[in-house]
Amino acid sequence: SLLGMAQNLVPNPDFESFVQCPTMPMYCPFVNNGLQPTATSWFSALSTTTDYYNSCAANLQYEVPNNIFYGFIPPHSGNGCAGIVAYAEFNGGTPQNSYREYLECKLTQPLSAGTTYKLSVWVRSLYRQILQPGVNFQAVAKLEANLSPTALTSIVSPLSAPAIALQKPAGGFITDTAWVQLTTTYTAAGGEEYLTIGTFNDPNNTRPATMHLFPSPANSTADFTCYYLVDDVRLAELGACDTTIAVHHSTFCSEDELELTSAFTGDTYFWNTGATSPQHT
Repeated sequence: SLLGMAQNLVPNPDFESFVQCPTMPMYCPFVNNGLQPTATSWFSALSTTTDYYNSCAANLQYEVPNNIFYGFIPPHSGNGCAGIVAYAEFNGGTPQNSYREYLECKLTQPLSAGTTYKLSVWVRSLYRQILQPGVNFQAVAKLEANLSPTALTSIVSPLSAPAIALQKPAGGFITDTAWVQLTTTYTAAGGEEYLTIGTFNDPNNTRPATMHLFPSPANSTADFTCYYLVDDVRLAELGACDTTIAVHHSTFCSEDELELTSAFTGDTYFWNTGATSPQHT
């Protein structure tokens, strides 16, 4: 028996496919800044310097897993991933003129009205410990996503658009330097064709909550930035299991959950969550 997975509507979700190996930031098709396409299907919504990393890169700034700026940073899977500044303020900036970067793609098909979808993104926090000692590296509590019928584009940062929060299941700031999955659900209005990932401006120009990471102690007068790698983006219809399979007393389905059930008695169990029951999801 094979597990049937709901169709992922995100093209090139793992950033493996590319037009050319990265030598410069990811291009924005709406701004003539001389940059060329790199990661297939992905682009920047602004003329800011959204990054694409791949093991094929001759430029060590965009090479993984060994990167000249960040050290050893393997992608979540395969040979490619992307990187964005989720939020930054430079030179005494304010939320109104904050610096942000965005990843955008056109979905493989429009969303259906009234259908609920699950969006998941793998991310990890990065900070430069050597080459940028004068910058405060921080973390945000959430990344955000926008699903729209037309492409989000602007020559001015930040983007102002309705956003849905991408957060860790356990909550808290996204400080993880190992890969962590962020998830959310979304009920479509119908016709949405573009997915944009970043952080979006709200009507009140509110500065998002941030948590300091590096250096210690923080430099209260220095710029600060929240930088993340992004990989394995998935948007699929949320529903019942496509297929249920029993393997060695365990059952699982297509919604990223695995239920483990033991048929034996007299044994003891200890899961990494601290649970001790024979069943664990």
